Amino acid sequence: MIFNLHAKLLVLSVTSLLALSACDDDDSNFITPKSNEHETDVSSSSSTNSSSSRSDKTSSSSVLDSREDVEIMPSGTYDCSKYKCITTEFLNQDFLEAGKYGEFLDKRDGQVYKTIQIGDQVWMAQNLNFTALMSSCYNDSVAYCEKFGRLYTWMSAMDTARVFTTNAKGCGYDRYCDPDIILPAQGVCPEGWHIPSSEEWDVLSVAVGESPSTTSLNVLRSKESWNRIGKVYHASDAYGFSAVATRGLEDLSGGGISTFFWNSSVEYIKFAGIRYIVDNENGWDKRIDKNAAGSVRCIKGYAQKDTVWRENSYAVVPSGTYDCAKYKCVTTEYLNQEFLESGKYGEVLDERDGQVYKTIQIGNQVWMAQNLNYKTAYSDSGYCYNDVQDSCDAKGRLYTWEHGRRLCPVRWHVASKVDWNELLDFVGDVELLFSQIEKKGTDPYGFSARSSGEKDRDGYRTSQEFWTSTNNNGTYAWRIDLFFFGMAECLTYYAFAVRCIENDPADPD
Repeated sequence: MIFNLHAKLLVLSVTSLLALSACDDDDSNFITPKSNEHETDVSSSSSTNSSSSRSDKTSSSSVLDSREDVEIMPSGTYDCSKYKCITTEFLNQDFLEAGKYGEFLDKRDGQVYKTIQIGDQVWMAQNLNFTALMSSCYNDSVAYCEKFGRLYTWMSAMDTARVFTTNAKGCGYDRYCDPDIILPAQGVCPEGWHIPSSEEWDVLSVAVGESPSTTSLNVLRSKESWNRIGKVYHASDAYGFSAVATRGLEDLSGGGISTFFWNSSVEYIKFAGIRYIVDNENGWDKRIDKNAAGSVRCIKGYAQKDTVWRENSYAVVPSGTYDCAKYKCVTTEYLNQEFLESGKYGEVLDERDGQVYKTIQIGNQVWMAQNLNYKTAYSDSGYCYNDVQDSCDAKGRLYTWEHGRRLCPVRWHVASKVDWNELLDFVGDVELLFSQIEKKGTDPYGFSARSSGEKDRDGYRTSQEFWTSTNNNGTYAWRIDLFFFGMAECLTYYAFAVRCIENDPADPD
């Protein structure tokens, strides 16, 4: 007899709580965004521990377009009586007199910015002052913008409205975006420049002789804008980066206490990454509410060209379209064999690695009928159950939430809590989702869920659990446990399987 799903959830609520407790471990390495503040610090230790993974990510997610770089002109090329030159009062005056700065004309509005090369990078030496959606001047003062640049929300900085490019399509508040697709993003920067990634900020830190996790920022701070009444901070601005204090200003003469610059990394659905600089010796990465007002420093280099997908790219096609002698077809041994023989499954090619997944339509949703097995360039690229490669081939990979939530291919996404609930409401009983190779599995819908396992810091366990893409306060995210018939929170460092679902046809990308 098949019981109503919601009744079953009530009957088994105690069991579900037991399942939750396995995920409810305290861990000081994970940051929970503060409910009463916009900002949360990332500790030096956690930053240090993540530096290796960041360098790994850079190779795949921060690849620049190979178009010829924009031309940097010698300082003084542009006549400031004809163009709007950004104030130079906060720059390194020795560098300015010696001609060490270059300059660049933003043709969109005629503003001229000084530039500086530090190591292999070329940065704007002044904060961006381009008028864009969701940008503003501090206290609505145009004079502030002229001296310190405009303030942008993260969405404005990334150009999620797609005014200039589509690099950040899909990003926004309460939404994630896939860095493998969008990074680096041009954002609000002029063509030939882009919003720096967290990795590029780390490269800057190393270039000035500091570790990525903690930088003695006196070498990057402007000499002129950090002197508060009664306090003297010894900023050397040794490299001409000339970071100005834009927060806590007493007046337009400077004297602020901190500043932060947006980077292109997404920390949580409502939080994004910044490089934070304060009026003491050190600075670090932080995460901050995407609606906060921050500065933008553009770094030279074209963002990736907007990807133009073929009409059938990542689209569902009839089963058997792709030749398994040429492509890596994911095993079909645990699928509904009657569905397979009758052609009820579709299939989709993941063009990133050549793997072919079967798909199934259930109600108005189209799901991959197999667990994701995409191996990324991240240091945490997913786990094979019991560290056996054959398990990945048979069951898909196990991902931490942070990495798994972003890994579905274009036109697909990791199923959200809402997606899963719609599926469960449609089928009426979770047992109907189980593969026929599982105990009591009948698989009348072809979803073919199987025991794929889980991983935590103590090792591997058997389970039938999947991550959703839905976060819950940063430290926890929602996962669906088919064995215990319920949705529950879990710490994001646990590793579970991932199922991808096709995007709404109205917004296929």
